Amino acid sequence: MKYGERAANEADQAIALDPKNADAYVTRAISYLYTPAAFGGNKQKAFEFFMKAKDLDPQSDFPHIWLALFYLEAGKSDDALREVNEARRLNPGRGFSQFVFEQVSASRNSSN
Repeated sequence: MKYGERAANEADQAIALDPKNADAYVTRAISYLYTPAAFGGNKQKAFEFFMKAKDLDPQSDFPHIWLALFYLEAGKSDDALREVNEARRLNPGRGFSQFVFEQVSASRNSSN
C-alpha cells in the first residue's frame, strides 16, 4: 500500500514539474483507475487524465491503449475498439496494443 501512494505522489510531482507531460498523466490515470476508492481511486479522474494525455500528445498510442482498457472495463466495447484501433494505427508494432485488441475482440465476440 505504501508504494501505491508513493507512486501516485511521484506522478503528481511529475505533472507539477511538467504539466505537458502526457506520460505522467497516463501514469496518474492508471493509479486512479486501479486504486480502490477507499484509498483514493477515482474512475472519473482516471478518464479525465487519460483524455488530457491524449490531448497533450495526439501522436502517442499510450493514452489510447489505456482508454481502450478503461472502456472495456466499463462495458463500452465500441469505444474500446475505436481507441485500440487508433493505438494500433499510431504504433503498429506495439505488442501491448495487439494484446488489448485481442481482449476487446474477444469481449465483443462473447457479447454478440
